[in-house]
Amino acid sequence: KEIWLPADTMKCNFENIDAEKMHVLFNNQEIAETSKNISTDKAYSGKHSIMLSPENPYSTTIKIKDLNKVSYLQISAWTYSKKNQLNIVAGNGKNFYLLSDEEVPTESGWKKIFLNFWVPKNLDTSTISIYLWNSSSEPVYYDDLQIIKKYLN
Repeated sequence: KEIWLPADTMKCNFENIDAEKMHVLFNNQEIAETSKNISTDKAYSGKHSIMLSPENPYSTTIKIKDLNKVSYLQISAWTYSKKNQLNIVAGNGKNFYLLSDEEVPTESGWKKIFLNFWVPKNLDTSTISIYLWNSSSEPVYYDDLQIIKKYLN
């Protein structure tokens, strides 16, 4: 018997823009980012990415509506920066805080960063937020954000 039910994957390449509501959307139409952070300076795929600056270091907070049913999250994004200071963060502002800890560099200067974790069952999952954070003094770009939600069978 399989341990996992089929996974649910949310993807955003920052090309699906709702100009009227000023949002960039995941493939399931959930909000991934506000359009004010869109950049055409660099992109891993397509024409757009998100640029986070020292003055605007945080992405839009991503809330996962069915997180109480999710057992494991795999979050990844492609990032371009001079100082390797883009982090994927998951936290609740109290006693739960995780930072991305894996990266895969490429020759193009883009790196894939990851944050994988078991969703704590002893926490109120409605309080958990996911966001990207530029902790450097230089602009950073990110593209092709993906969140894989895994459910135990």
